[in-house]
Amino acid sequence: MPADTIERAVALAGGAPLVLDPVSVPKSSRAHSILGTLHAIKANLWEAEALAGAEGSMPPRGPACRGHRVGARDARPDGVRCASADGVFDLAAPRVRVVNATGAGDAFTAGIAHSLAVGLDFLEAARFARALSAITLESEHAVNPDLSLEVVHARMEMMAE
Repeated sequence: MPADTIERAVALAGGAPLVLDPVSVPKSSRAHSILGTLHAIKANLWEAEALAGAEGSMPPRGPACRGHRVGARDARPDGVRCASADGVFDLAAPRVRVVNATGAGDAFTAGIAHSLAVGLDFLEAARFARALSAITLESEHAVNPDLSLEVVHARMEMMAE
């Protein structure tokens, strides 16, 4: 979306919690003007750096989750690092049998958005999102047809740290 479309969507959202998935490093710059209005950002390491304007730092406003730097640019992250005004925490990647990775990042973003909309704190939102993403990874479909709140909560219990 162009920056002006993003700004218009934010204006129309009223007080609804807003979650950004910048999608790519080049597209990240389109969201600079709305960073202060966001409730959360789901970005990989390079998107987060582009939003922050400095390598190795988190976006300046709002909580965020991103993949850990683990060496090579195309290396797989071993979990997510989340940061908010309350501090920084890491969640390990769940052990799953990956059938299809399509939709896992979108599921994580949806999990954050849902959790914030129903009033969960950021740690519980990230745990919900991680469970939702794990369920998605185990399905041949981008949206697991067996998905329900009960299934996500059961997975969260299995993954409790």
